[in-house]
Amino acid sequence: MRKHADWRSHWYIQLAISALIGAIYARWILGPVPLDPTNISWFRDDRATYYIGWALFRQDPHLHWPLTFTNWINYPIGDSIAFMDPNPLLALLLKPFSPLLPHPFQYLGLEAVLLCTLQFFFGFRIFMLLLRGDWLASVLSAAFLLIAPPLTMRLGDHFTLANQWIVLAAVYLFFLILIDKTPRRRLVWFVALLTAVAVGTNMYFAFSAVSILCAAAFGVWLFNRDEWRFALGIPAACCGGGLLSGVAFGLLRFDGAGAQGYREHAANLLTFFNPLGYGSLILRELPTGGNSPEGFMYLGLGVLLLAVILAPVACCRLPALRSRARILVPAAICCTFLLLLSLSTRVTLGSLVLDLDPRQYLTKYLSIFRASGRLAWTPYYFIVIGVLTGVVRAYPQRVALPLLSMALLLQIVDTAGVRTGARNYLMMPVSNPLKSSVWSQLHRFHRNLIVVPPFPCGDDMPGGGDSWRVFGLLAADQGMRTNGYYAARTSLANLKFQCEELPQSFRASPLAADSAYVVNPAIAFEIARGPSGPGNCHLVDGFILCSTKTDFGLPAVVSDVPLFPSTGSVKFGGDTSARKYLDFHWHATEGWGIWAQGSGELQFRLTHGQMAQFNSLRLNLAAFVGPHTIHYRIVSGRWQTTGQVGGGLPTRAENFDATIPLDPSPDGLVNVQLEADDAVRPMEVVGGFDWRLIGVGIRSTELLSAPPFTSSSAP
Repeated sequence: MRKHADWRSHWYIQLAISALIGAIYARWILGPVPLDPTNISWFRDDRATYYIGWALFRQDPHLHWPLTFTNWINYPIGDSIAFMDPNPLLALLLKPFSPLLPHPFQYLGLEAVLLCTLQFFFGFRIFMLLLRGDWLASVLSAAFLLIAPPLTMRLGDHFTLANQWIVLAAVYLFFLILIDKTPRRRLVWFVALLTAVAVGTNMYFAFSAVSILCAAAFGVWLFNRDEWRFALGIPAACCGGGLLSGVAFGLLRFDGAGAQGYREHAANLLTFFNPLGYGSLILRELPTGGNSPEGFMYLGLGVLLLAVILAPVACCRLPALRSRARILVPAAICCTFLLLLSLSTRVTLGSLVLDLDPRQYLTKYLSIFRASGRLAWTPYYFIVIGVLTGVVRAYPQRVALPLLSMALLLQIVDTAGVRTGARNYLMMPVSNPLKSSVWSQLHRFHRNLIVVPPFPCGDDMPGGGDSWRVFGLLAADQGMRTNGYYAARTSLANLKFQCEELPQSFRASPLAADSAYVVNPAIAFEIARGPSGPGNCHLVDGFILCSTKTDFGLPAVVSDVPLFPSTGSVKFGGDTSARKYLDFHWHATEGWGIWAQGSGELQFRLTHGQMAQFNSLRLNLAAFVGPHTIHYRIVSGRWQTTGQVGGGLPTRAENFDATIPLDPSPDGLVNVQLEADDAVRPMEVVGGFDWRLIGVGIRSTELLSAPPFTSSSAP
């Protein structure tokens, strides 16, 4: 009997069994398509981002520092693929084997098997420790952690965020530190290793793991002062392992560390009881107070039932809990800390909202936790582990095992909607607008694929908001460097170059011979009147493709200035089609109008009838007013007028009108330049993440017959 028990205690036997169970569960959730490493037909959203980052990184023949840096994304500046969240540790480990791997090759399906394996493995190890080697109870309890709804939901798209085994590994070390006799030096090395792995996977896992481990260190210091050196060694190991990993993966970048979305992607206090739209056997979807699903932490009916069964026993044995203070106190501190952070400064309880920071003074400091709801992973897993351990320890085995079995079956049935939702989202159809054979020939003539403007520069990107996926996958397939990519964090320097400097360069510089360009109509117009001249751009599948190397066997696109509408007016608010009257120096269309990038041009052509009927143009403009006065200048042909809008707090968009004479060319061409000498970036004035350089904005314009030129300014 003892020999039979011994083989089950070996970690490698446990890992092998976990691998089998993990593979079965991953196959159950994902189906066969994602498990095929050569199949990329199902890539969209986050999984497409992961693949693009990996595929371009593996094709970079050079070794860089940081190790995950490459100029095959964000070309020519480059960036670390760690900001694309492709599980950079896996990408780094697989890159040396890239010559042996097929093209294409994706590891998301294999990653799912691995993370499910480790989820079950560390769950099993935790319960074997807490349940005193009860093998069957540990298997049943670990199964609850494997089918955890927060993990299953992430397998629908956010594969990197499904690596929640890192939280369990940290919890396992937490218990080893506090109640096991494992050699202390070995534990310190494990702490450093886990922290390094967590940093190399995702920031939220790193912060959660460090919080758990530091809580364990506090427990050692609080209840065993003789081990103060060990208590200090744990946070030191966290700092050392995390710092080395952060430097190696290029994550220690403070410019662009924060991001928009803080307070929106927070957890709700009812998140543990809310099945959201996935459904439940009994519980209904609860209001979230406007929060996104990032804080989804549904416990499931099986766990909730066990909690109800355990509650009266726990209440009767409250004095006995004092003997568990060594574990309960640091665990409670850690869970409370992370739960509070997960709620953000906008605390929600169902539909009730308590805004602790209505002016968002703290947002610029806390926005590094953009999706703060993810920090509730740790309280979630501590609750589940506590309930399951409590049931097994409170009841005899003949009672506890049937309870666990029935609760597990209930949990599987109750959370079926989460698994169905994940599988359905994975298998949603993905379209590719690139049909022409021209795209498959790009690599023959070019080394780079440049999209102008690239994501996330406004709303006039070729391909719209999906441009990063469409042309990122194309670049990966063609083995070309590209500038467009989707990253969780983007530095201000990168945004300035790709969104402002690159579009402006075509006026003074020709197209690079080694690059193919996918541009919008405004950029095509600039290319035609710049040093490259006309005839370099062609229409392919509705996209404008430009090159100096080849004409692709296609006629050139003729870029012309549009006629002013016969209605005599144009409204720019909420109408992206009105952008055709503007050059490329404008930001995204908003409901009220459009902001210029410091300066911008309005360009159109008048018919002979319009030139005879109208001689003035009224502009309804806006200025972003901060502490300083805004000085603007309007130039139209031979005419120029200047003005100012007084500064003062609070910051605001202030409207004003300007009427200028029309001065068209003989063929009716009108060019109106709007310039601001005091253009500002809102993030530099009021904080936040609005990096755009804002000058004047335009709401509407209208042709007038009034002969005199007038200019007025009004709030």
